[in-house]
Amino acid sequence: MTLLVAAGPALGAEAGSQEPITAVYKAHEISFQYRGASRLYSCPELEQRVALILIGIGARDDVKVNARNCNLGYMPEEEVTFDPTFGRDRSRMDDRWGGSARMRDPMSGREQSTSIRAEVMFPVEVTQKVLDELEKDKSRRELVSRVTGNAAAAFNDPILFEAQRQEVTLSHKTMRLQAEDCDLLEQMSQQVFRRLNVRVVRRGFNCEGLSRIPPQVTVEALLPTGRLKPMPDPEKKATPPAQEDSAAKPGEPPAE
Repeated sequence: MTLLVAAGPALGAEAGSQEPITAVYKAHEISFQYRGASRLYSCPELEQRVALILIGIGARDDVKVNARNCNLGYMPEEEVTFDPTFGRDRSRMDDRWGGSARMRDPMSGREQSTSIRAEVMFPVEVTQKVLDELEKDKSRRELVSRVTGNAAAAFNDPILFEAQRQEVTLSHKTMRLQAEDCDLLEQMSQQVFRRLNVRVVRRGFNCEGLSRIPPQVTVEALLPTGRLKPMPDPEKKATPPAQEDSAAKPGEPPAE
């Protein structure tokens, strides 16, 4: 309950004009390939940054992220040119301002290619199809509980809550994004956000070149409002009134 109440204000969410709906957290498995040259992450560091961005766009905070081959980078063959006057390697010459381009950009020419897999619980609107999936999952959990002897698995029922499409900003101010996170944020916005029904509203970054300005993007996502909803009773179905109840029988007063 505390997470539902704090999720919006903590991330700087702005209320949208759409009406609140009933939502529930649904499991998603997401895989994508991160390729970046602005920063070489270690596996724990990359997993933490991916989880932070996912939580920022609405995922529950029990995100599981697995990154593989984080420390493998490569440096492509560099084009070597020579100064015709002095015969020196231009790629290693100091520029006119007293420092070499290589020293200003130590990661130049290196690129990281890492496979990332994430398991997240993300809000989705409650529909009949979702309710059927939840009921099916409940049967699965009861079976797991009987087989493993773990009684808690059978009682891990989903919780319905009120949610609303809201704008949330991912930036240095809201989640301490750094300039080196530009490639990661850009690739997640292109490869991951759409799968979670998250729409990019405004983006204020450009990952080309060596920028020292932290990236910033505003997205529209489904976020909890903090109010819980009762779980519908599957046995309680609306049935139309019988025709004989709507019309009075001969000699009887009209039904109230």
